[in-house]
Order: sequence, then structure tokens, then C-alpha cells
Amino acid sequence: MVEIYQRSIKDSQMNKIDQLRPGSWVLVEEPTTEELRELAESMSLDEGLLRDGIDPYEVPRMETDSGNIYVYARTPHQEGEMMTTAPLLVVLGSDFVMTVSGHRSPILRKMLGPEENLHTTQKVAMLIRVFSEVVSSYNIFLTDMRKRVRGVSSNLEDITNRDIMQLVMFENIMNDFLSALIPMNSIISNLLSGKFFKMYEQDHEIIEDLFLGIGQLIEIAKSTLKTTVNIREAYSVIMTTNLNKVIKMLTALTIVLTIPTMISSFFGMNVMVPLSQSPYGFSIVVIITVAIAGGLIFIFNRNNWL
Repeated sequence: MVEIYQRSIKDSQMNKIDQLRPGSWVLVEEPTTEELRELAESMSLDEGLLRDGIDPYEVPRMETDSGNIYVYARTPHQEGEMMTTAPLLVVLGSDFVMTVSGHRSPILRKMLGPEENLHTTQKVAMLIRVFSEVVSSYNIFLTDMRKRVRGVSSNLEDITNRDIMQLVMFENIMNDFLSALIPMNSIISNLLSGKFFKMYEQDHEIIEDLFLGIGQLIEIAKSTLKTTVNIREAYSVIMTTNLNKVIKMLTALTIVLTIPTMISSFFGMNVMVPLSQSPYGFSIVVIITVAIAGGLIFIFNRNNWL
């Protein structure tokens, strides 16, 4: 789907237009191969670079080609209970801005709102706004992740296999976030150099804030990942300790029960054995067996073997 919007400083709201004009924003979501080909031909863009904008494995980076700047980012994306990241491409052309996303992006749709003071004629401001919304979205997702991790850690002794599966999922999400945020921070650092386009002082300050914001998100993601790993390892230690206790107890009980079994086996032989003629033989054997078993239990308990 391809939509074209335009809003100049004189306009009071974002206007949807039928054809490309100078200062337009080309919003591309869930594009087909044919749509990407037509866009590349009509706007003198590199079709391969446009295809990279919907590649689910594309990493954040920056490319320049024929005077056009291609900035790749990854945005947090939720599918059911699973959080992941999805690619987002921003193209800064000579007189237009294009965004390419493989799915309907809430970030881009939010920028179309009537309350948004956004002008498509200001290309650098558009790029900064996209990255600002991406950073804000990551902040929301990471805050939610930290709450969920704390919820699991608050009941560590009664943690279940489902909780362990969630922790593993959290680790994958944090690693995915970090693999997106760290390259994005490098992109922001390159933008600060001013080599790619001219920036006003206000734009430079906003980009510096973005650089610091992404740096904070990286630290939060690393901290959350470390906490998740620590919880999972703590649970593993607890489970191993509990298993060792059970094995130790079962081993001790096996030894305690082995002695009475051996005694009863000896006196159950079909041969002459002591006390076989005594009317109190059975009672004596039982008493001896119980005494030995009780003695073993006392010794094991005193040595903390049970």
C-alpha cells in the first residue's frame, strides 16, 4: 500500500494527495514487489535498497545512493505475547521523504494524527521525528519488560516451567532489542557529524538527546537481560539443590531398607537358621530388624544425611 501525504508550514493539517509533489511524504506499508519496482522506477531509487526495507533480517544502517539517503532502523513490534523488532526504512530524497515498512506501523500512523505538528517539507525534522517515536516505543516496551521480569523474580521459590519459558523468551527479546539499538546509536552518532545533510542548531540538539536516549535504552536493556539471566540461573541452582536433597534422602532410605531386607532374606531361607525352633523367633527377628533400621535412621539424621 502506497499513500502520499503533504503538509507545509502554511497547512493546518496533514493532507492526503494523489500524486507526488515537492515536499511530500510517501508512506509505504506492506508493499508488494510490483509496488516497490514502480516506486524505484518513478522516483529514481534503488530497488534493492527498497527491498531491504522489508527484509525481516535487515540490520540498522545508513546508505547513500545517487544523492538519496537510506536510513534503516528496527522498531519494536508485538505479535500476540511475543515481542520482536521489525525493519523500518526512511528515505530522504531531493524533494521528498519516504518511509517503507513491511507491516502497518503504529509509529507512522501516529505521526499522521491531526494533533501532530509535523511538516513533510522539513526532511531532517521528519527523520528526527521518526527516530524520536522509535525511541519512545522502545522505552514503553522495555518498561513493560522490566515489570514482567520483576513479577517473575518476586516469587522465585514457586517458579514454574512456564516462568522459565518466559524468562528464555525475555532473553531473546532483550538480545533482539540490543541488536537493534546498538547499531541505531551508531547511526545517530553519524548524523551528529553533519556529513550527510545540513542541520540547524535545534535539530542538532534534538539528535544529541536521541543519542543519549538510545544510550540509556541500551543500558536498560542490558540491565534487564542481566537480571533475567540471573533469575534463570538462580532457579537452576535451586532446582539442582532440591534434586540433590531428594536423591540424598532416597539413597539413605534405600540403605536403611536394605538391611532389613537382607535379614529377612537370610531367615527366609529353606534351611536351618538360628531361632527357627524358638516360639519367639519371629518376634526377636523383627525387633532386631527394627532396632538396626532405627539405629541407621538415627545415625543418618545426626549427620544430616536425610
